[in-house]
Amino acid sequence: MGGYPAAPYTQKDLFHLTANSPQDAHDKLIRSSLKADYTFASGVKFRSVTGIASGETKYRADLDGTATGIETFYDNVGEFQFSQEFNLISPDDQRFTWLVGAFGLWNTYTFRKPYQFDIDLAGAVTPGIPAYVYSLQGRNPERSLAAFGQLGFNITPKLKIEAGGRYTASRSTNRVDVMQYGTYIRDDQRVKSDNFSYKVSLGWKASPTQYLYGFVATGFRPGGLNVPVGLGNPDAFKPEKVTSFEGGWKGSFAGSHLNLSVDGFYNNYRNFQVIVGYPDIPTFGLELNVPKTTRIYGGEAEADLRFGGFSINAGVNVLHSDLGQFYAVDSRTPPTGLPGDPILPCDPLTGPVSTHCVSLKGQEQTYAPNLTFNVGAQYELKLGDTDTLTPRVNFGHVGAQWATLFENPALGDRLGERNVLNAQLAWTHGGLSVTGYATNLTNQHYAGALNSGLYFAGPPRQYGIRVLEAF
Repeated sequence: MGGYPAAPYTQKDLFHLTANSPQDAHDKLIRSSLKADYTFASGVKFRSVTGIASGETKYRADLDGTATGIETFYDNVGEFQFSQEFNLISPDDQRFTWLVGAFGLWNTYTFRKPYQFDIDLAGAVTPGIPAYVYSLQGRNPERSLAAFGQLGFNITPKLKIEAGGRYTASRSTNRVDVMQYGTYIRDDQRVKSDNFSYKVSLGWKASPTQYLYGFVATGFRPGGLNVPVGLGNPDAFKPEKVTSFEGGWKGSFAGSHLNLSVDGFYNNYRNFQVIVGYPDIPTFGLELNVPKTTRIYGGEAEADLRFGGFSINAGVNVLHSDLGQFYAVDSRTPPTGLPGDPILPCDPLTGPVSTHCVSLKGQEQTYAPNLTFNVGAQYELKLGDTDTLTPRVNFGHVGAQWATLFENPALGDRLGERNVLNAQLAWTHGGLSVTGYATNLTNQHYAGALNSGLYFAGPPRQYGIRVLEAF
């Protein structure tokens, strides 16, 4: 599993790889945080949270995944992030509570020089010929500033209402040089997004062991920029906005030996952000907005049972999603322009439907299975005063899902369901823990993702030993 090995979706054995270029993946991250609290005599708390992170990712791959193809990819991207948050928080033992704060995030992606983002259509044979290379270098700085506040009020000792709001101003900038098959393109663009979001929630402690809640909230994801592909700079995509409704119940029974929780949610999206392939170079993703309302809704439940050394836990999630009215051309099967296969307009809002212009209304969100569930059980055996031996098994099911919005099984878009069984045996002695484990015991081979016509295999059966010493 070195690098990110992948095989064409038409290949039956996901682990029989025939790529003819090197595979490489290397991720490095350093992250630090500092939290400081000061409590005034009134009980009001001032809090400061500072974060700094620096990372780098390198990726090299064979984009066609075969022994005869020649297309390769390489990138080397750095990221630096700084964040700062300040809060004033009221005492939490009062009938009326409040919080105000401010937040700032500065993040920069750096595509290393000279041109260390590279798609080479002849890379495995004669790399570096300008007419076959798409490459870029430059920076993408981003910034988000926010101010927020929240109020809480205990209507009765068992019923509490909370309301909060947040104003966010974001911006993203491209300062990028592109060499597209021998043609130089300069990309200097900036997009700004601002939004006010709110949340109102109600919580009721019906009894010492029963709790019900519900809320309505809005939120947004900032707009952004695409990199140039083809002639000129592409349009920016707009912010995505969502209105969410959720309600649930949490209950405890048999002296807290059995704990249950159930919740349902419903999300309405406007300008839902999706990624489709550029018509000319499908290796690249083009991010744009679905102009009509998109819905994602469902429910989930969890259970936890404990008696003595025995415990069992289970969870289930059901999900439904459907895109709003939206038209697009599948870049894997574009029109050729030849007689009988003309290049016709395909506007995202109006279409019209044709041989290649497809209506995506009602299509499911990608990688959103309709059903997932898991169940696990363990038993803790006491071995004397300080030692324990704990066997555990768990089983997880992930339903079938679509890898693209076009839902074309003939092109590998349907990822089948998977059932993964894991087991472990842990021995503890004081602060020492030794665990023997095995994952995917049945060695099920399944595709975890599809990208550029390649299946990325999920991990096969693996086993080993972990040793942990706490001091």
